[in-house]
Amino acid sequence: MSTTESTSDSNSSNSFLVGFAAFIVVVAGLKAAAPILLPLLGAGFLAIITNPMVNLLIGKGCSRALSVIIVVLGVLGTLFAIGWLIGDSAEQFAAIMPEHMDRISEQLSEWLASRNINVQEAEFSSSLKAPIMAAVTGTAVGLASALSNVTLTVILLLFLLIEADTVPAKVRAAFSKDEVRIAQMEAFKEDLAKYMVVKTFLSAITGILLGCWIWAFGVEFPFLLGVIAFLFNYIPTFGSMIAAVPAILLALVQFGLIHSGFIALGYFAVNMLVGNVIETQVMGKKLGLSGVVVLICVVFWGWVWGPTGMILAVPLTMAMKIYCQHSDNSRWVAIMLGNGVVSVPKT
Repeated sequence: MSTTESTSDSNSSNSFLVGFAAFIVVVAGLKAAAPILLPLLGAGFLAIITNPMVNLLIGKGCSRALSVIIVVLGVLGTLFAIGWLIGDSAEQFAAIMPEHMDRISEQLSEWLASRNINVQEAEFSSSLKAPIMAAVTGTAVGLASALSNVTLTVILLLFLLIEADTVPAKVRAAFSKDEVRIAQMEAFKEDLAKYMVVKTFLSAITGILLGCWIWAFGVEFPFLLGVIAFLFNYIPTFGSMIAAVPAILLALVQFGLIHSGFIALGYFAVNMLVGNVIETQVMGKKLGLSGVVVLICVVFWGWVWGPTGMILAVPLTMAMKIYCQHSDNSRWVAIMLGNGVVSVPKT
């Protein structure tokens, strides 16, 4: 091996190690900065979703300041109402959960005994309760942590909405000699806003339909389960499966197999209609993500930021994909993140 080749291999190894070390440092920084970054990201996504409402009020004759105040107060009231209802439902859920778990363990013990598998019911019940209660507690703590940042998130949202109308002018001033870059930034803003608004609207429809379906069958906590369906609908494919599990289990414990089957059928029908038909027609395949990418992102961001990271994982990845598809140098990244070989048009 020549000296030149040896030097090249050494430089490649050093570059890899430096890049890997930088990645570790960035991830550690993201975990440490979660109390600041999560409210900022939440405010940013809320600003994208609510800015059309501000513009609508301005079009009706309101000043921008009054429009922003009305929208922010509406967001604040909605968040606090949802937080209070979730807290109340979670408290009731925690109170009745041990009784349901005893019933589940009894049914499973009888089922195992019918197949000549003998277990101690008390020990089996204890071993079954521990991981489920840990998962419930962890999710509740994550949601409580997210709601505790409401004040900071709303303050950031207020300032983001106030300055939202200055962003296009700033972009044009910053890239006044680069019309291509200006066009790319505007296309990125429009596509991201379209994705966030449409996804939030369809997620709300999904949560409302499933909450009503659960309520119609008499299953407990329809509001809480509807909110879970709304939040997890931001995660394509896997989110609907995760959201269906607690509803199906509750229906199974309360009423039996037939009711749980109807609940599962409702989740399947609603998610097929909203996710695979309406969403695809409205947003198209250009704004889709690969299933493998979704799974990796949810696991990674869930590890970094907990349950809140799982909810933000797909919007963050989608923002990166939309940005990359409007940049000549990184368009290949958008293609690799997409769901199938979909040509990404050049800006």
